[in-house]
Amino acid sequence: KYFLFFFLFISFLKGRFSFFTFTGDLTVRVDTTSAWLGQLFMSLSQFGCQQNFMQRYVSLKSTTEVKRAMLSNIPVIFVFFSLSWLCGLVIYASYAKCDPLAEGYIQKPDEILPFYVEDQLAFIPGFLGIFMATLFNGALCMMVSNLNSLATVVWEDFLSFLPQLKGLSDKQQLVVIKTVTAVFGLIVMGVAFSVGLLSGVTESSMLTFSATSGPLLGCFILAMLIPIANWKVSRAQMQYRHLHYWPFINYIRPYYIKYVRYVLPFPSNV
Repeated sequence: KYFLFFFLFISFLKGRFSFFTFTGDLTVRVDTTSAWLGQLFMSLSQFGCQQNFMQRYVSLKSTTEVKRAMLSNIPVIFVFFSLSWLCGLVIYASYAKCDPLAEGYIQKPDEILPFYVEDQLAFIPGFLGIFMATLFNGALCMMVSNLNSLATVVWEDFLSFLPQLKGLSDKQQLVVIKTVTAVFGLIVMGVAFSVGLLSGVTESSMLTFSATSGPLLGCFILAMLIPIANWKVSRAQMQYRHLHYWPFINYIRPYYIKYVRYVLPFPSNV
């Protein structure tokens, strides 16, 4: 407990406990208002509009079970975010007097957590292997769920209407869906090689999710609040979502190491 108190004390001295900061300035990167509103709409889009969650809801027996599952998910999310905040405070306090990025130990801010595990926890036998296995397990579970949902949507909305694929049995449809899943998996593997060139994987993934899920949430809200809206309005709304992409594409750019050349303050005629 003394180590935890030390980490919290260092973070407090460095001004990392500003929980309630209401600036009202849209140019500020993160304050209390933007954090709450941003997480609210991201959670609504994730748990209310995403295909992989919809499939889980439909698999339950009744609406009561869906509500019970959503309510039981709240404390799990609270614990999950609390652990990430606590990890951030501990890592920040550990390197308060030494910046690994400035010292050249890491190349990007996303590498701080693996560097901390290797630097501070490598003395525990097998901990590095457990850490890597946990990362790969979480990534693979999420990717498999999303790929299966995406392949199912592609089959139901596009491929099932093709004349060549009509009249297939359930087993043949399953084979087609698995084939589509494998193709998307290869595409994701190819994209994964270019993700390392981005400025930040975590920040880029959050921006991608926000840019793509925001218009989808707007389409759902439109259908709930305006009953007279038809498919034409929904299509126009989804088409104009490309306007959201231009600031997102401008922000995400390849990561290049900037070398600063320091010049002595001599006159130019020396």
